[in-house]
This record gives sequence, C-alpha cells and structure tokens, in this order.
Amino acid sequence: MSHEHGLEAGDEIRDIGFGKLSTVREVGEEGDVFWEADRKDGESANQVAARLESGRYEIV
Repeated sequence: MSHEHGLEAGDEIRDIGFGKLSTVREVGEEGDVFWEADRKDGESANQVAARLESGRYEIV
C-alpha cells in the first residue's frame, strides 16, 4: 500500500539537520514509519511526509 510519503521498507533517508542516514525497517498499515535501530520508532506518516516536503528529509 502506498502512503503519502511514498516510503517502503529498505528505503534510506538523510536527515538534513543531522546529516544522518537512516533505513526504513517497515511501514505500518496507517503509514507510520519504523526506522532501523538508530532512529526512534513509530514516526507518523504525516510527520514523515511533512519533513520530506519541507526538505528536512531527503530520500537517497
């Protein structure tokens, strides 16, 4: 299922503010993003979409 942010398990993003690469572990039914161990879990779909749109997150 595609969500507004368009991320899928295995995608990598760069947090521009921290310069850190993170990998999506899984995307929940509601689009919540669960990151690999180096990121907090359960970031909401809306929050991820907003950060991608604002340029804070970049898909690499």
